[in-house]
Amino acid sequence: MKNAIAPRADERTRLISHQCLSRIRMIVVDVMLLLHPASKERVMRLLRNCRRWGLKPPLVALEAHNDMETTAAEEFARTAADYTTFKIFRTERHHDVGKALELFGEEITAQDSYFEAKRQILFLTRRGGQGEPVFVSAFTGGGGTTCGVWTRIVDRKSDGTCTKGFLKASVGSGFCPVECRFCYLNAYQMDSMNLALNLEDLRSELIREWPGWPYPINFGETGGLIEYDRFLSEENGEGSIVQTVIDACAEANVIPFFLTKIAFPRYLTFRGNVKVGVSVMPEKIRPGIAPYGSPTDELLDSLKWAVTSGARHPVVRVFVLWEHRDLYRDLIKDCRDRLGTQGWQLTVDIPRFTPRTLSSIAQQYPEAASVFACELDPSGNRSASEIASAAHGDKKARPPLERQEEIYRGLRTMLDELGCQDVWVTACKGDPAELQPLAREKVIRPMPCACYSPKEVN
Repeated sequence: MKNAIAPRADERTRLISHQCLSRIRMIVVDVMLLLHPASKERVMRLLRNCRRWGLKPPLVALEAHNDMETTAAEEFARTAADYTTFKIFRTERHHDVGKALELFGEEITAQDSYFEAKRQILFLTRRGGQGEPVFVSAFTGGGGTTCGVWTRIVDRKSDGTCTKGFLKASVGSGFCPVECRFCYLNAYQMDSMNLALNLEDLRSELIREWPGWPYPINFGETGGLIEYDRFLSEENGEGSIVQTVIDACAEANVIPFFLTKIAFPRYLTFRGNVKVGVSVMPEKIRPGIAPYGSPTDELLDSLKWAVTSGARHPVVRVFVLWEHRDLYRDLIKDCRDRLGTQGWQLTVDIPRFTPRTLSSIAQQYPEAASVFACELDPSGNRSASEIASAAHGDKKARPPLERQEEIYRGLRTMLDELGCQDVWVTACKGDPAELQPLAREKVIRPMPCACYSPKEVN
């Protein structure tokens, strides 16, 4: 009798990726992508994967902006007619969400809200539209948080004032397929799931504008990237957009940072200096909070694999629901057993929302919102909507200071008791005024946070 074949290390993640792609009912393709062989092949590979995985093919809407592009769209629709149904629409705008939603209502269903419809549409775009592509820019949206106060100066305004933050690269933008209930990109005003495929322009920009930049460039701040990679890759990794980014960064001698809720694919080759991280929580609570992400053990296993395969600066960003505090010691132990007692860092991600985002989450995900409300107001006296209404301006709603201190001290104690005294604890978008005392006591480190660390760290 033959031995049973062992399951793939990321088998559940692979199936979840298939499920994520199956939930996309319409793909909008900027026809400019079809004028360039590399990006056109990326579009075709996604369609081939839909067929190879046995998925119902999505409607493909071809967004054309002039007569030449309309002709190219018609030719592409003819040559790829065996894969799916195509619709061509003309617009003056690139990434025209409004027109796409109209088409979704006409061709698929008019019953879904705009938010629900946008969750089922993937935009494949050319970053830059018809102009000069700009992928890399300063993330300076962290005003009033640790990533806007404790980081370095990355931008100077025309009036001479300085802004702190870090660099981000917008290849993926908007919300991603994982659909984490706590993600700030869930705000109702976010346009779409948007993936730029003109990666050759990214390579040129990195080499021209950022050679040797000594700090990480975050490829996951404004949307997913690892989360999409299996959509566009062969089983052996051929065509991987993440590998294309890694190779481009190696040529430019810059550090890409990938933080993911989908396990790192085992086909990646980590050339150069690649920083990696995973966003995790105890598996018992993950399905209700990050339902289309990888199981926690596969995420951590993939981080261990990435580090043993040449990636560096491993980060575990742990989302904390302290009502379930008894689950976190085992999670920290799992991290230690895979990553060792030093050389990695734990970044604490507590629920924190602008009033607008919290209101949107309360409307779209009421069950998760009730869980978050218990964290933001441990007394249990207010709903998420009430907490959002009581918040002022852009001030983020966070757990009370006493609860935050309990969380940071509790996790620091767990690490120490598990022999991980040298593992740093940092805060993700915390309030610097509230966390300064904990930094002085060395419960947490003010720097470097997950998104920011020079080459010489670790």
